[in-house]
Amino acid sequence: MLALLLTAALAWTPSPQEQQLVRALSSRDAPASCAELEALVPEPVQSLAQVVDQVSMPPWAPMRAATCLIENHSADRPALFDSWVTQPNKRGLAKLVFARLHLIEPVQRLSLVEHARLGPYTDALNSGLLRSPSAELRALAR
Repeated sequence: MLALLLTAALAWTPSPQEQQLVRALSSRDAPASCAELEALVPEPVQSLAQVVDQVSMPPWAPMRAATCLIENHSADRPALFDSWVTQPNKRGLAKLVFARLHLIEPVQRLSLVEHARLGPYTDALNSGLLRSPSAELRALAR
């Protein structure tokens, strides 16, 4: 099963701890919290980013990794989030960012909105802004 999960990871050789992280992210039942997941690896930001980039199955594994990055490490990798909201093959990640913009530092979230307005997901951006719990973000919807 793990071999199947990592087949797309040709450019990435996960450590035993990262393999454990992938298994935990892949669980259908009782998913681990971000804190529990991050405790599995010595460099959680790097490992979670690798999972997002390299693991495609099951599809929820990279999305859970991305959620932890957004919720706990947005300041550590701003360029990564910029790429998610502007690259044409990252719609799911962009929607995840848009749904969690209110959790990102104000300056960074405004930058993300500006970048997203130049990308292919303006409809998803506006939808995410309208649903935001933040009045400031809802006001940015067009």
